[in-house]
Amino acid sequence: MRIEMNVVRLQQSIGGIFIALLCAPVLSSDLLAEPQYSHLYTENNLVHLTQEGNLNSLEVSQQGSLNTLTASQTGSLNSIEAFQYGAKNLIKANQIGYQNTVNATQYGYDNEMQLTQQGVQNTIYAVQAGSLNYAEISQSGYDNLAVVKQFGHANSVSIEQYGTGHQAAVTQYGTHQTAVVLQY
Repeated sequence: MRIEMNVVRLQQSIGGIFIALLCAPVLSSDLLAEPQYSHLYTENNLVHLTQEGNLNSLEVSQQGSLNTLTASQTGSLNSIEAFQYGAKNLIKANQIGYQNTVNATQYGYDNEMQLTQQGVQNTIYAVQAGSLNYAEISQSGYDNLAVVKQFGHANSVSIEQYGTGHQAAVTQYGTHQTAVVLQY
């Protein structure tokens, strides 16, 4: 096992929740047992989190090297789950409001997500597998849903949702595909 130079920067005010796993634990049925770690190469990963408000939560797992998660949460009961497996993946997530949810997963290398939520009960599910995929999702309003799945190389998606109750789903397989969704 080689783990070195993983960095977490954390700023919280009032009741925030932060869980970080910078290498993969081996699952155990004994919840009171000491954590066990698999033989995994993990180095130079970065988590930068700013939380302001009540009961905002971030759960992150990074495996590989040079993965970066930058997250900002303002408001109450916002939730981010981020999983990065590979190298040089980037997730930037910004939440302002109440009960917004992000679930973001990256496999591969040089993938990027820019995720912004402002409002109440907006939800983003995003998966990238491959390399050089780019997703930008912006939600403002109430009860919007965006689902993005990118499998391949150099795909790009942009989703903008403003208002109430919008739903968008984009799935890309292959290379060099572009999708743009605007909902007002």
